[in-house]
Amino acid sequence: MEGAGLSGAFVIPPHWEEEIKFPVSSPALLATIRADVGVRLAHASPPEDRSYVDAYLDLEDRRLLMAHGLALRLRASGGVRVVEIKGGGTRVGGLIRRPEWCQAAPSGEFARGRELDDGPVRHELARRGLLDALLMPLFTCAIHRLVWSCPLPEGGAARIACDEGEVRAGTRRAAIRELEVESFAAPREAVCAFAGELAARHGLVAGGVSKFHAGLGLLGDDVPSRNAFL
Repeated sequence: MEGAGLSGAFVIPPHWEEEIKFPVSSPALLATIRADVGVRLAHASPPEDRSYVDAYLDLEDRRLLMAHGLALRLRASGGVRVVEIKGGGTRVGGLIRRPEWCQAAPSGEFARGRELDDGPVRHELARRGLLDALLMPLFTCAIHRLVWSCPLPEGGAARIACDEGEVRAGTRRAAIRELEVESFAAPREAVCAFAGELAARHGLVAGGVSKFHAGLGLLGDDVPSRNAFL
């Protein structure tokens, strides 16, 4: 099978995402946080206003998650389609650090990794011998997001995202409201301090359930503890 000989040859390095998430209890509180962040970061940059729909996929036996600890999603936003693989995260210096691989997705639907162009996601599926495995839709997530980028005095930047939407699995729904603070080449301590100051102002506590886990919950799937930060 294609890719079977690649696992010992080379690995495409992932992008490492480092972030901290805060669940938000109500639409009113999320609106307050958005207004607060907008005022405080008016000097940095205007927010990006995005809407996107994610479709999460796996094999019928959930092998990507259960055997490999991975989540595969197709994101569509503003006519752009991207396919991503995310790995399980670990807590490092107060942030959750997890790997991700990303590439452009086909313009139409795809059911197997072999139908992707050459790129990091196709390569990762090939490394695991999964290019011909049939991918099944699990659930979708529709989100409206406001994003600010804030340069930090210590170097790098923090990206602040306010998300609101829902996860959908058939007729079942789960509301999503959360604040994310992500590091962009910034010291972890500075990002954590920035996030902590936001959290203290609005009574937020880090943690909660990821969008992926919320969708699995709608399906009634158990998630292995090793994938707690997927």
